[in-house]
Amino acid sequence: MKSPVEPFYAELGRRIAVAREGKGWTQQHLGASLKPQHTRASIANLEKGKQRILTHTLVDLAIALGQTPADLLPPLPSPEATTAVQNGVGDLDLPPEKKEALLKLLGLPTTTTKEARS
Repeated sequence: MKSPVEPFYAELGRRIAVAREGKGWTQQHLGASLKPQHTRASIANLEKGKQRILTHTLVDLAIALGQTPADLLPPLPSPEATTAVQNGVGDLDLPPEKKEALLKLLGLPTTTTKEARS
């Protein structure tokens, strides 16, 4: 049975495809520009939202496409969702500088709601 495509990955894939097409690149060209290289089929699956993207692959894609990872990520649906992500990052067992870097990578404000209340 075929798994449904998650809306987040469908939109992420669409944004990757738009950025790639904006550079005039083929899926093959984009795949070859990544380290490690990806096949044309792998890029096609990413663009269709059929394949999840590892964080380091998202960063590599963004760099290759002249974008930031935040440019490729779908926007969060609401301020409540932003707060939820910030709180989730705040709850991670990471040093503060890593939490800040993760929020920055996601294009979110670097002060979590929990920290702001302290």
